[in-house]
Amino acid sequence: QIFEHYNLEGLAMPYTLDDFERDYLRSHVHLLPPEDRLKGLRPADLLKSLKPEERLEGLRPADLLKRLKPEERLEGLRPADLLKRLKPEERLEGMHSEDIIRNLDAQELIRLQELLAAHKKQ
Repeated sequence: QIFEHYNLEGLAMPYTLDDFERDYLRSHVHLLPPEDRLKGLRPADLLKSLKPEERLEGLRPADLLKRLKPEERLEGLRPADLLKRLKPEERLEGMHSEDIIRNLDAQELIRLQELLAAHKKQ
């Protein structure tokens, strides 16, 4: 093959055995099974050739979320959307009673007053 290569190409530069081996391997690598072709490649090098959506294929959303910090998970979500997911008692957790009362409207304050009066009678 080297001889044929010299005759066909008429190369001015010397064609070394290393050059031949490299060219031979390149022209025959497609004959190897995929696992043999991937040997010697680092995972990071393989990932570079994939689009982001291809990298995520086959991964469960729950597994992806585990890798994120809590603040990263919440990024981009509106507070109103977060509150919708909480039970009423969870919404009030950690709030002082003064803050809760301060945010009540007039009707809610009247209702609270009625509840307190009924509670005192018991």
